[in-house]
Amino acid sequence: MKTAASISVETARSIPDGTGQLRALVSKVRNRWLAFSAGRGFSWIVLFIIPAATIEFVLDWWLEMPLEARTLWLGLEMAAVAWLLLRFAIRPWLKRPDDDTVALWIEKAQPDFRTRLIASLQLSRPGALAPGDSQALVRALVADTCRLAEQQQPAAIIPSRPLATLAGYAAIVLG
Repeated sequence: MKTAASISVETARSIPDGTGQLRALVSKVRNRWLAFSAGRGFSWIVLFIIPAATIEFVLDWWLEMPLEARTLWLGLEMAAVAWLLLRFAIRPWLKRPDDDTVALWIEKAQPDFRTRLIASLQLSRPGALAPGDSQALVRALVADTCRLAEQQQPAAIIPSRPLATLAGYAAIVLG
């Protein structure tokens, strides 16, 4: 006699492994988002630190600031840089979006998926189907979603234009 646990393991094994292709798309989109978050962070640091240091140099030359004022200004600059690093570079890596979140981003950017991508990922997880659930429907859903995923590029989902604009401004500031 089969137990419910053995039936769900058999059910999970019987779903086609086309979900590997779907997980690869999700992983590519997540990695692109992480890289763009880091790029945004470093661009913001450049856009902040160069003008702040320039203002500090001019004020120091003009007013001959005392050591305490210079130290305070430098401390504020370092705190701002630390916050920018934490906000844009470190936090995205520590709190990476899970597969479901990224799948929802993809579905929002590519309406052709409708809700197929997240449903395919969730229904193909071990234990997702109860005994008696239609494996054939899940197989058809995964196969259909894989056909749609073949045509997708991460660049269409996470556009590079905002980062390119910000990096361009940072390059101008760098001179």
